[in-house]
Amino acid sequence: NVGVYLMVLVSAYDLKFITKEDAVERIRGTLDELEKLKRHESGFFYNYYDTTTSEATSYFVSFVDSAWLDAGLYVVRNAFPEELKEQSDRLLSSHSFKFFYDDVEQQMRHGYYANLKAYSNYNYGAFYSESRAGSYIAIARGDVPLEHWFRIERVFPGSYTWQRSEPKR
Repeated sequence: NVGVYLMVLVSAYDLKFITKEDAVERIRGTLDELEKLKRHESGFFYNYYDTTTSEATSYFVSFVDSAWLDAGLYVVRNAFPEELKEQSDRLLSSHSFKFFYDDVEQQMRHGYYANLKAYSNYNYGAFYSESRAGSYIAIARGDVPLEHWFRIERVFPGSYTWQRSEPKR
């Protein structure tokens, strides 16, 4: 995951495992490659690419992976504003998480199949999942309404009979 890799490089610098110059060089190289990749018309990246040809090998655009990438870009932008803010902002500005937002369910969709021109049948409705970070970013950017945060389930619904404890609200 590129977003996590970007965060790892910032952490490696913060922990003095690598120099600032090394971190910036590695991050800049990664951002340069990202800018060359073909993207979906939404501005988001496809889920998988061939590392030897840079061709997309998947038609899926993932909400969670897009959110992790943007989280990494925000970390980079804030860690090295003099060197990488402009490039990070350029990548971030092409994304609007409204693309993934289901207005009816008021939740984030799992993703989009570009080859089928259809969203996944699933939404991220659980607060205790990795999608929470993407929801937070989407709300903070103003891409989705604040009410979305309160539509995310804090517990499994009572209809999930496999659970041992009944949800209490």
